[in-house]
Amino acid sequence: MIHFVYKTINPVNGKYYIGKHSTLDLNDGYTGSGLWIKDCLKSNTKLETTIIKVCKSEKQAYKQEEKIIKEHFNNSLNMNFKYGGSGLSKNDFEIFKKISMTLKGRKNPEHSKRMTGEGNPNYGIKKDKSFSKLMSKVHSGKSINEEHKQKNRLAQLGKIRSNERKKNQSEAVKLWWANRKKNKK
Repeated sequence: MIHFVYKTINPVNGKYYIGKHSTLDLNDGYTGSGLWIKDCLKSNTKLETTIIKVCKSEKQAYKQEEKIIKEHFNNSLNMNFKYGGSGLSKNDFEIFKKISMTLKGRKNPEHSKRMTGEGNPNYGIKKDKSFSKLMSKVHSGKSINEEHKQKNRLAQLGKIRSNERKKNQSEAVKLWWANRKKNKK
């Protein structure tokens, strides 16, 4: 098995992704599997992938990947969300901020439909308090302007809600107010 760190670049705008790959065939055509890579492939963007460093083991390749990404992490052309390929850490504020900035303005109604209810991979999973605190920190200080409030109001106008839904919303608001009053004491 050959283990290496690679760089996939969009030659048109200079944006790039650094990753680690293990293979038996150096010509397997692998360019990466991240969100940015997938978006480029969907839009038929031609990407160029080059090997940066060949490593003796997978463990060494992961370490090299992390080292190289750290050197490039704050570069605006770098499309990596994390220092390495071990998945997102829910406590990493910088990562959420970078993901948020990358996805701003993106609209994908099909994805939104798939991600509601049981289609959402987080459906039914209870989040721990540290995650809630992190998300609170991420969104603190954000203000909603009047134009945004108006758009939200207009989007809700005319929607017909079941009595069960109305009851659930009412109970949720009552619970929120009760907890808010309890926490102020």
